[in-house]
Amino acid sequence: MIRTKDIYLAAIYIALGVTYCRADKADVRHQEFIFSGETEEADRIRSEYINGTLMVNAVKFKEAIQRMKSEIYSN
Repeated sequence: MIRTKDIYLAAIYIALGVTYCRADKADVRHQEFIFSGETEEADRIRSEYINGTLMVNAVKFKEAIQRMKSEIYSN
């Protein structure tokens, strides 16, 4: 199980094909996005994201951000 509160990292996971499960909305101000998949791959993605070396399709990333925003504002 992969978890993040970072909407942009969550969007990157989606853009790169990591399976999105749900958002934990228990804390409305700090929602947590939950993914299934290999934590080793997620760690690599997160590391490259932090280091600024991650390559991602811009269109897929934009669509994923829109999806995550919709998830945040849905009931």
